[in-house]
Amino acid sequence: MNCSICGTDSKHFKTYNGRAGARCPSCWALERHREVFDVLMKNALLTHRPVCSKLLMVSMDPYYSKLCKFYDTTVLTIQKHQPHTVCGDLCNPPFKPETFDVVVQVHVLEHIKDDRKATAAVYQLLRAGGIYISNVPCRLNKPTDEFGAADSHNHGHWRLYGAEDYSALLTSCGFCSVVRDHSTFVARKAP
Repeated sequence: MNCSICGTDSKHFKTYNGRAGARCPSCWALERHREVFDVLMKNALLTHRPVCSKLLMVSMDPYYSKLCKFYDTTVLTIQKHQPHTVCGDLCNPPFKPETFDVVVQVHVLEHIKDDRKATAAVYQLLRAGGIYISNVPCRLNKPTDEFGAADSHNHGHWRLYGAEDYSALLTSCGFCSVVRDHSTFVARKAP
């Protein structure tokens, strides 16, 4: 098996956080990045939009340059002075409503105190029929654990999601369908 992002042979993958074979040595993608990229490529055709669709990537991820071949890509980050990015807050994004066809985020919402406000903002940023592809640390068959603050023992996470609770969050913010593909969720805005 090769890295779906850059094609590097997986037998050369590096250990990350104690997980052997987790990080691609060429593009630095982790399992979650490869999974989201694969889900994005599989679902991109379902948007029925031209190749120049507008995509918002929340936080810079290793597959940015590859996405630029398929989408007009914008990166939103809280880090100032980063090349190819717009500095801003996902809860109060610096974009007009209905600007993007696709929004992608990997391991971001668990770091945001008001995840409902951030999710509702994503919904507003999407055009009709747009898709939101997100990956959060979550567990099956367990409820969400809210920590009450950014927990330094859990990488600054405010919570650890339960899969059903995360799906419910997405639908409560207006998404008409939510599908889970491993640990990646695909939510759609009604056409």
